[in-house]
Amino acid sequence: MFRYGFNGSIDLCFGINPETARSHIVKACNILFIHPVTQGKAIEEDLFNMVIGDTFEGDIGSAKKILSDPKYLGRARKSLLSNFTKRLLKKVINFSKVDDVFDVKTMKKVCSALSATFSINEKITSEAIRDFMYNRIGEDGIKSLLFISNECRFIETYLNQETRLRLFNVIKNLSSEEVFLLNVPKISDNNNLIKKELLDWVKNADKLSLYHVIENSSSSTLKNYAIKMFLESSNFDDAIKNGDILLKYCEFFDSNDVKKILDGSIKNNKYFGGKNQILGARRIDEFFKNLFSETEGYRNEEIWRELIKEIVDTYPSLDGLGLSDFIDDYIPF
Repeated sequence: MFRYGFNGSIDLCFGINPETARSHIVKACNILFIHPVTQGKAIEEDLFNMVIGDTFEGDIGSAKKILSDPKYLGRARKSLLSNFTKRLLKKVINFSKVDDVFDVKTMKKVCSALSATFSINEKITSEAIRDFMYNRIGEDGIKSLLFISNECRFIETYLNQETRLRLFNVIKNLSSEEVFLLNVPKISDNNNLIKKELLDWVKNADKLSLYHVIENSSSSTLKNYAIKMFLESSNFDDAIKNGDILLKYCEFFDSNDVKKILDGSIKNNKYFGGKNQILGARRIDEFFKNLFSETEGYRNEEIWRELIKEIVDTYPSLDGLGLSDFIDDYIPF
C-alpha cells in the first residue's frame, strides 16, 4: 500500500476504537505481570560489593542462603550469573596483595560466593569458569589457585594440564607465610602431588620458616614434624609453646603417635646436663591433660600407665614438676 503511495487517513488502516485498545493493553499487562521479575546486570556491582563487604558471612551455607534469594541470584538472568561468576574469579585469582600478604578473609568470602553460585546454577557457572580459565593466569594468580582449589573443589575440573603443572611448581618458591596463608598443608592432605611438593619445601626450609608453618597450620602431612618439634624442645618455655602447637594436630593422631609423644617426653634429656626440659616445664600438666582428653577415642591406657611409672621412677619427688596433680587427680586408672 505504502509502496505505491497512500493519501488517505492513517485511521483507515488502523481503525481501532478506544475500548478495544484498552482491552488489548489490559490483556498484555496481565500476561506480563504473571512472570516474576528477573535480575539483570544492573545489580551486579551491588551484589559484588555485598560479597566483599563486612556483612557477608564467609561460610558456604550462609552465602548460598543469601545469594539464592530471588532479589539476588534466585531469579537471575544467564548473563548476570555468568558475569558475576567471572567477576568473582577475577577478584580471587588476580588478587591484589596488601603489603605482600594475601587477604585470606576476603578470599574466603569470594570462594563461598563462588561455591554458592555454582550450586544455584551449575550449568551456567561451569560455562563461565571454563571461559575464564582460557585467560592467562599470572604468578600470584597461580598461588591464589592453590587456595581456591581447596575452598572450591570443583574448580580443579576446569584446570588444564599446563595450569596444574604450574600449581605444583609454584610451591617450592612460596614463603613460609604464603604456605600457611594459602592453606597448602591442608590441601596436601587430599592431594598426593601437592603433598610431595610440600614435603620437598619442608626439606629445604630453614628452622624458623618451618616453625612458622607448623605453628600456623593443622595438617596430617605435618603432624610428624609437629611431634618432632615438641620432643626436641630445648628449654622449658619451648616445651610449653611447642606443646600448645602440637595439640592442634590431635585430630590426626593415632595410638602410635601418642605412644611416640609419651616415650619421647620421658627421653627428653639431651639438654642442660641431662635435665628433662618437657617434664620439668611449668604448666606441662595442662598439656598432658589436654592430650589425654583429645585422644580419648583411641586411648591406650597401658601407654599412659607406662608414662606415669617412668615419671615416678625418674622423679621420686614430683614437687615443682607440675605433674603431681595430673597424676593424682586426672588419670582415672
